[in-house]
Amino acid sequence: MDLKTRTPSSLNTLWDRLSRIVPGGPRSPVRAVPGSRVRTFVREELVRQFVLRELLAIRSRAVGLFLILWLSSDLFRPQWAVAVAILHIVTVLINHRSAKCVLDAVERKQDYTRKLRHLSIGMGATGFLWGALLWSFPIVETRTNAEFLVALTSIVAICLMMVAGALYPPAVRSSLVGASLGTLPIAIAIMPVVGPVLLVGFVILMGILLAFASVFLRQARRVALLHRQHIHLSRRLAKVNGALASSMEQLRILAERDSLTQMRNRGAFERAVDELKAEGLPDDRYIVALLDIDHFKQVNDRFGHAAGDAVLEHFGEVLGIWERHGPARIAARWGGEEFIVAARIDHATRPSAVIEELRAILAPPGRNPGWPTGLRVSASIGYCTCGTDFDLQRETSRADGALYRAKNEGRDCYRLAA
Repeated sequence: MDLKTRTPSSLNTLWDRLSRIVPGGPRSPVRAVPGSRVRTFVREELVRQFVLRELLAIRSRAVGLFLILWLSSDLFRPQWAVAVAILHIVTVLINHRSAKCVLDAVERKQDYTRKLRHLSIGMGATGFLWGALLWSFPIVETRTNAEFLVALTSIVAICLMMVAGALYPPAVRSSLVGASLGTLPIAIAIMPVVGPVLLVGFVILMGILLAFASVFLRQARRVALLHRQHIHLSRRLAKVNGALASSMEQLRILAERDSLTQMRNRGAFERAVDELKAEGLPDDRYIVALLDIDHFKQVNDRFGHAAGDAVLEHFGEVLGIWERHGPARIAARWGGEEFIVAARIDHATRPSAVIEELRAILAPPGRNPGWPTGLRVSASIGYCTCGTDFDLQRETSRADGALYRAKNEGRDCYRLAA
């Protein structure tokens, strides 16, 4: 009873360990990634890195093939070495084209399965040809320097190919099968001369490379997951920063704009005047004017506060148009039914002409839906002129005195400060 219960558990444990070691197994790191979108990202990232490494390995193989062709005349079967090298060059070109196609398909989010399969088969053929180079050796115990260099080049090339294919398990398996088919015949043929040491060494080397490929794949998977997490967090951070910037802009507008007329408030007007003065020249002239809506309380009492709001919105809209249609102009709601404007004027412009322009655009009735039929409003204006180094508080006080005179002298008029 105890044996029956232990055996399946032991087999399952062994199978679990083997399936974790073999790249691409049922419990391999790539298959264990949760979520289809995450798996797709990790798979594409691993394929991209695999193809880039294979392209780099292809360039290194060209150096090895050049060395093989250079040493071929010193080998036992030079014609065989040259023929294998030529086939190798053809395979390298085909693999290079397949790798480029896979990389383009990955970048364009296209299906790359078939092209990747062709690349894996090409890597298997490459591994077979690297092993087949050893067939040009004689079955003797001693080796010449040329044969030693060719054997070393083949072993290094096979190792590099296994490392390059570690990120894609089918490529590892294909390279392993190809290298084994190319190397085992000569290892078996030379066994009566040198013993099984060559065969055992090859098996151990392939086992080490297979284990390294599994560990490398596991680490690459973790790196890909971290990369995806970094991208995900970067996008979320960008969205949060965008929302924060939008909120800050809205807060700035709320802090600087009057909620009813959407004009600058007093603080924003003072900062805008400082900027206007900083942009001017020492001999520039400025005008500061205060506008007060005549009989505004009567409008509220007779037509209601909605009509009063419509009048304020109309003044804000008109003064906003005046500000945008001229250079160096600023307008704001000063408080209640009072508005304030400032402008830089040249020496040829009469200050009174600016005030007349304001009166002309404020005279027509408003067109917003809340404007009562037959309602006509006017404004009293007090203004002053000053130089570049003017103090806004002082000039506002002067304009306010002129506004007081305009109201006392009949309203719907303007007066210049003394």
